[in-house]
Amino acid sequence: MASTLDIDLEQAVEEKLAANEQRFDEEAAEEITEQLQSYQR
Repeated sequence: MASTLDIDLEQAVEEKLAANEQRFDEEAAEEITEQLQSYQR
């Protein structure tokens, strides 16, 4: 199917992994911030 749609699978996987990595970092940073704020109260 990927060849029918002319998609570079390797590039698509790399982009998806990069997006997931960035999302994880944002979520982790948000979680750490929440924990720090709860300790400071």
